[in-house]
Amino acid sequence: MFYKNIKKGFRNNYRHTSVGITKKGIDAFEEYVEAIKQYIK
Repeated sequence: MFYKNIKKGFRNNYRHTSVGITKKGIDAFEEYVEAIKQYIK
């Protein structure tokens, strides 16, 4: 199960790392937020 995308490469002769969230990551985060909301109530 992958929650993030990591792409490593070069941009203008400098190392560049790009990180993004996947659909599964978004779904897992939303589920986590709902669980926290229920816990607070």
